[in-house]
Amino acid sequence: MAASKKKGTAKKKGVRAPVRVSATVAAVNAGTTRPTRPQRTPTRPTAPAGRSTGRATPRAPRRATVAAVADVMRRADAAQKQTRAWARRKIGTIRQLMSRVVQDIHTIGTLLGELQRRRAHTALGYRSFEEMLKAEGLPGRTTAYRYIHLAQAYTAKELRALGPAKAMALINLTRETEAHDVARVLVANDAIIGDKPISLSTAADIRRAVLETRRQNLALTQGDSAAGAEKEARAAAQRIRAQLRRRGAHEAQVEPRVRAGRWGVEVWVPTDQSEALR
Repeated sequence: MAASKKKGTAKKKGVRAPVRVSATVAAVNAGTTRPTRPQRTPTRPTAPAGRSTGRATPRAPRRATVAAVADVMRRADAAQKQTRAWARRKIGTIRQLMSRVVQDIHTIGTLLGELQRRRAHTALGYRSFEEMLKAEGLPGRTTAYRYIHLAQAYTAKELRALGPAKAMALINLTRETEAHDVARVLVANDAIIGDKPISLSTAADIRRAVLETRRQNLALTQGDSAAGAEKEARAAAQRIRAQLRRRGAHEAQVEPRVRAGRWGVEVWVPTDQSEALR
């Protein structure tokens, strides 16, 4: 036995060294009872990350999948209904605020007109209405006169229906035409502007009509016998404006206008300063 072990332990080239024999194996070789081999629980090999094991994953029943999709759709529909209701409330609030803004514009224009008619600026120590606007932090000259014109041309209800931009565009359109129709008469008759009635026209449509009317009027002036008609109209406007202001009409507005191919001067004077026209 010892000789066989010595012989077995001899190293040979290319032959692996024998594994050390455990005590259990030695006991078996000695003729003792063979021990029972421990049972191993088979384990499924784990597939490396990113590599499939080749076996299909069991699918959930189709009925459960359909129910889950239906539940997601119901939730989405409920969320959409809530968003629609929320949006309607916000739009209603915005419309109320817009109505208040238009009402405020009409009220501001009316108050500014009263201050202008009663020459309140003189009582406050200002030389002109425009100086008072600037010093008192009121709307600027252009905005103030726009508000005044809107308040004079329309009622508060008409202004709310039209909107400030569309209402002012109609005022500008009447200034470019030879007709004496005021803007509110055009609105009452739902007059045709271009190819659409006022009720269906936007402020941009009316502004385009203003530009087209102005272009046509300028085209007609090309045949005017006086080549410097426009220059003369502007000079006359400056001269008349200076005369009116010397007479006390400090808020007088004098502008050169062309209507039906003829240049002229448009004068606007507050009622309380109309004595300057005599």
